[in-house]
Amino acid sequence: MKIVITVEVPDGADVAVGTATESAAPAKPAKGKAKAAPESAPPAAPAAPAAATAPAAAPAAPQPEVPTPKVESVNKAVLALAGKNRDKALAVLAEFGVSRTPELKPEKYQAVIDRMEEELAKLDAASVQASLV
Repeated sequence: MKIVITVEVPDGADVAVGTATESAAPAKPAKGKAKAAPESAPPAAPAAPAAATAPAAAPAAPQPEVPTPKVESVNKAVLALAGKNRDKALAVLAEFGVSRTPELKPEKYQAVIDRMEEELAKLDAASVQASLV
């Protein structure tokens, strides 16, 4: 797979950036734009040889953004655990420094949901174990 990105730099030259497996080719100035660069502009830095740098990892495919859960999802997880053990649900919220779900920051929603589900699974496993004895 070959990915080529073209960027126009201040002096008007086009620079192509490829993957680490390709050999570095010098940038070609754009035709019809043979103007001298202003004296205040610094000269372009030469490209480092590919052998001197560590091999770059293959570009990762862009991962689809994971949607942030809504507070309703957090409430549902909290209520599921609270239905079985209210003290455990409050203890998990306390781990995140809150006493109510509206106080949570959106970036912590998924962590709270996961923690609630983990505690719920522990309670379910304990009840199954008790019923087998």
